[in-house]
Amino acid sequence: PTGADPPLLTGGSLHLMGEGVDYLTWSCSSATGEQLKAVTTVVQEGHGMEGFKQSELRTCQGGECWRRWNPVNKSPEWGTEYESWKFPGVAAKWAAEFLRGKEGRPSWIDFAFDYECDAGYLADHLIDAVKGHTDERGLSVGIAGRDDVNTRYVGAPSSDRRVKVYRKDLQSAAWAANFGPVLRVELTVKGKQAVALWLPWQVGKEEAATVAAAHLLDLLGLRVRPRVGEVPELPRIEGAAIADRVYTFLDQYAPMMAVLESMGLSWSELVHRRASMVNRMGRTRMKKLAGEVQAAGGVDAVGSLVNLMLSKKERNNDLT
Repeated sequence: PTGADPPLLTGGSLHLMGEGVDYLTWSCSSATGEQLKAVTTVVQEGHGMEGFKQSELRTCQGGECWRRWNPVNKSPEWGTEYESWKFPGVAAKWAAEFLRGKEGRPSWIDFAFDYECDAGYLADHLIDAVKGHTDERGLSVGIAGRDDVNTRYVGAPSSDRRVKVYRKDLQSAAWAANFGPVLRVELTVKGKQAVALWLPWQVGKEEAATVAAAHLLDLLGLRVRPRVGEVPELPRIEGAAIADRVYTFLDQYAPMMAVLESMGLSWSELVHRRASMVNRMGRTRMKKLAGEVQAAGGVDAVGSLVNLMLSKKERNNDLT
């Protein structure tokens, strides 16, 4: 309501019990794909699917995943030397942690919030409660299934942001036996929206959860958790990929570099001296990197994204 804080979903019959990534589609270079192959195992050969000529089902920590490679079209970042991986459910939770800081980008993320609830509380009840907000925003509301075992949607299937609400225990007998009645409120982000959510995920789960909650506040008019962030500006996908690599480098080596620089060490001279020693393949990679930075909008655009990620880490540190 205008002039008042948006209502908090938790409280009453709903109690937040868990949150995190529940589905992930990841695009990466073949080199990062090799890292994933090293920690997964082939189950069965697949077939061509969704822009890739080859695929295979693999086991990973938490379940199974699909690897797709040998693409039909080139990628701006990696040409034809790239692949795509799909991680559902618990496998996505593992993959999101494993891939933090690695080269690549998401094209689809489901971020779920799970609530203990009364046995009689259904997805329909939540959707009815936000009807005024969705009507005012002109958001489409849909349903799949029937009776109590249904899934409610806010947002069009083609949208890059969508909300899915359902009773997890009514769709899974195993879940019901272990956890009892659970209402799941799930945000789906695709394309650049997924990349924008991955940037705070690089900082940590808590920071990503606040951003996912900001999307749900915008779409539902409800705070799904006490701490809510802001819906981020959409980055250039190429810029985000380069920024991820710069941020990961800083995260690992900035403390040592700062100490030695404060003691008088000149990094610039050492860096250029070492770079002059690379072989032909190394020079080709350096030229390719320069082209990627220019395609991403130049060093200013990449620097702005890295500063955004550092600012999020600073805010996260202030709360711990």
